[in-house]
Amino acid sequence: MDSSPSLAKVAQHLMVENQLRANQVSDPRLVEAFTQVPRHIFARQVLPKEQSESLAYADKSIALGAGRWLLEPRVLGRLLQAADIGTNDAVLDICCATGYATALASHLAALAVGVDTVATQVSIAEENLHNLGLTSGLVITGDPQQGAENYAPYDVILIGGAIDFVPPALLQQLAEGGRLVTVLRKPQAGGQTPETSTTTAQATQATVAQATTAYSGCGVLYRRFGEQFPHRPLFDANVPALAEFIRKPEFVF
Repeated sequence: MDSSPSLAKVAQHLMVENQLRANQVSDPRLVEAFTQVPRHIFARQVLPKEQSESLAYADKSIALGAGRWLLEPRVLGRLLQAADIGTNDAVLDICCATGYATALASHLAALAVGVDTVATQVSIAEENLHNLGLTSGLVITGDPQQGAENYAPYDVILIGGAIDFVPPALLQQLAEGGRLVTVLRKPQAGGQTPETSTTTAQATQATVAQATTAYSGCGVLYRRFGEQFPHRPLFDANVPALAEFIRKPEFVF
């Protein structure tokens, strides 16, 4: 019997060593989570079957459809490390898609809640968590901007893509001392985020285009202290944007 590791296991090991450890992701519990959770099963519906076990571990974000992504491992790893998830923490994963980050958080926290509007992907996420035996994770269908108030407060909130703003409803669902991590898009020259002033129809197309393009951004960490939510930059990151969190383009008549 051939006891050599599968292609997926080899690719996963290389991802951990070359994309995570090599980029300052060193927390032992987090590294173990990335080692235990197979990334390729969360992209199986979009990657060619014969290549999914290798392509899923590449150092890039993977489009899942409907404006959702598997974030680049390096970026996701550094965000989760900055969030400093404890064993007794509750975590909210915004725009969870097929549940990869929710699964990772389930390895680290007492509770991980994924929320998304895309019902087909929520269904896949539920199946993925079940198949992996991750009983501390659950996924619900809902408005990402409104979070999941029924399970609040959260010690950690992750928004899984590049954004222009954090909705107040999400900040209010943080526990005292809670952390929110995401990627803020950097302004262009003149202080504006990448937006286009055109007709209404073109503005809609522009919003969609922004959500499918990786923009220059910065990983950030917010913390809650009473009703104050200071944040600080963490690292540069170029990841696709989430349409729900992009400021709508202004248009000129």
